[in-house]
Amino acid sequence: APADAARRAHKVAAAVVQVRGALAPFETLRAAFDS
Repeated sequence: APADAARRAHKVAAAVVQVRGALAPFETLRAAFDS
C-alpha cells in the first residue's frame, strides 16, 4: 500500500539522519586532521 511505502521511506530517512548525525563528529575530526 502507498501508505506503507511512505512510512517505510520515512523510517529509512530517519535512520539515515541518525547515522549521519552519529558520524558527523568523526567527519569533523578527519577534516581537521586533513587540513
